[in-house]
Amino acid sequence: MKISSILALFAVLACIVLVRAQDDDILNENADSLSGFISSPDVGVYSFLPSIHDNTIEVGKSADVLMGFTNNGDRPFNVQYIRGYLVSPVDPTHILYNFTGTPVNVTVEAEEVATLLYRFKTNPQMDAREFGVVVDVFYLNEDRDTFATTFFNRTLNFTEASEGIDAKNIFSYLFLFIMLGLLGFGAFKLASQTQSYKKYFGAPKKVTSTVTTTSVSNNILRTGPLESQQIDLDYVPAAHRKLLEKRTKRVDSLSAKQE
Repeated sequence: MKISSILALFAVLACIVLVRAQDDDILNENADSLSGFISSPDVGVYSFLPSIHDNTIEVGKSADVLMGFTNNGDRPFNVQYIRGYLVSPVDPTHILYNFTGTPVNVTVEAEEVATLLYRFKTNPQMDAREFGVVVDVFYLNEDRDTFATTFFNRTLNFTEASEGIDAKNIFSYLFLFIMLGLLGFGAFKLASQTQSYKKYFGAPKKVTSTVTTTSVSNNILRTGPLESQQIDLDYVPAAHRKLLEKRTKRVDSLSAKQE
């Protein structure tokens, strides 16, 4: 009798251990997010990359991931948070970099679908090669139980960023050209004053206006670059007339020397 009781107790304990092991297997299968939370069976997700073509993205550039969150149950869920991770392409559970998370706080009623946007940006200093990108969504039910589902898990090819010409570069180049032009003009002005420049190219010509004074009998004819006028010497005093004649002779002698 005692032996049968012991065997019955052992069988019950074995069943409990077996059920517990099966429950652990179910939890491990449902824990499909990197955060360790399980995914609700009433939730379906899908994703779309509108800004990424051929699974290629430039290092340091932002990328958008659209998520469709479908509530297939009869109770609402509150979507709390979205967060992404950069993982090893060989081991997706090995997190290399945590992207900035995005608070959502959107309630999805029963049998409804919500479309959510998550934007992530890689470190500009990271290597250009293939990495895995995983994005999880965190949500609560009415009992405040936390769930998490991975809605994006893909290997992307990260390439070197291409350097395009933007407005800032254009302004920098324009400023550089202006400075070079001013420096070149200043150097030319300085060089034109040196003896070497005058020797090979000649000194700059100075334009001057001359006035010729000629005495004709009782009149003096004075000509200039803009006008000419005739002066009647009958109205000029004799002393002043002699002074004019001296000045005329001096001007004539200077003109002869210049010629």
